[in-house]
Amino acid sequence: MIKKTLAITLLALSLPATADIITGNPLMPTEQTPNNISDLMKLSAEGNAVAKYRLANRLINGDGIEMNETLGYQFMLDLARKNVVLAQAITAKKLYEQEKYREAVFWYRQAADNHDVQSQIELSRMYLSGTGIAKNPEDAYYWLNRALKANSSEAAYMLSQMYLDGFGIRRNKNKAFQLAEIAAESPDPRYQFRLAYMIDRGVGTAENPDLAAQLYRKAAVDGYAAAALSFAKKMLKGHGVAKNQIKAAAWLDVYLHSEANENVQKLRDRLLELMTDQERDQHKKFSSAYFKVVFGAQTKRSTPPSESINANIEAPVSTSPIKDQNTDKEGSALLQDNNNNKAPVVTPVAAKEEPKQQEKRHYDKRDFLPSS
Repeated sequence: MIKKTLAITLLALSLPATADIITGNPLMPTEQTPNNISDLMKLSAEGNAVAKYRLANRLINGDGIEMNETLGYQFMLDLARKNVVLAQAITAKKLYEQEKYREAVFWYRQAADNHDVQSQIELSRMYLSGTGIAKNPEDAYYWLNRALKANSSEAAYMLSQMYLDGFGIRRNKNKAFQLAEIAAESPDPRYQFRLAYMIDRGVGTAENPDLAAQLYRKAAVDGYAAAALSFAKKMLKGHGVAKNQIKAAAWLDVYLHSEANENVQKLRDRLLELMTDQERDQHKKFSSAYFKVVFGAQTKRSTPPSESINANIEAPVSTSPIKDQNTDKEGSALLQDNNNNKAPVVTPVAAKEEPKQQEKRHYDKRDFLPSS
């Protein structure tokens, strides 16, 4: 009887509510909104958007109630139609996962118009890849700039890639570097790695091997495999950091813990073959210390994203950095591979002032390539 009553109540909740919901309502939690199921159902029936949103989440996750994703996402769709931003974003994500790309574009655009930054970024990806909508780098650029104005490091990173790769717009290494600097203000190791890569090769700035090495090491310590490999290579050459084959081999161990690479494995094995027994013991000590600091509380990290804009469009990765709070003294001491000198200042090469942007669309059409 209880299950039947619950089913009837939930069915009633799936019907359109009569109460108005504030346009672009972000559904900020309030102390007055309860969390128990019975109160949530009661308030939802009365048209309380926050209660209905929480109930939908509980149904989707089976939290304190029998899981019912279909009904949960129906509630989200009801709220999305009433211009509730979080529900629009969640609805878009679900539709994308179901490969209903045109519908996903619609709801991402609704949420993006309502200032949801992640939706602006996801909509940009769809414009860049032509998923569910015709490719349009101008619209992608517009939405990324809106996200950038909301201080999105991911938007800065993607815009930097667009300028660096010339993906739909004219290449501009100076702008690419400036945006990479903005992105690198975030602790995300991907962004530190991109900035290090550009500084290492003098892309849009003067070459600075010392600073590049520091940034590679920072991203490596934060668990970014590609950075560990780059730092090891610089250590092998003594480029920007003291030459040390023993420590370099230990950093290769860090890389190989996350990535399977036959050539890197052969390089690491060859380095060990050339070491004396004493040097191999030192290598084990360094490798153990690096593992404690990098992987102390971490899970295995997946393959780093390609440096191509296309890889980030088709297979976006999480922006959450892998941070290790390990404060092991031995490991921390052994990680001091660089001198303690203050990092040099990076100066962009002939950085030009950004042209004034149009009021409605935040891009300069001179950046874009003519239609073929």
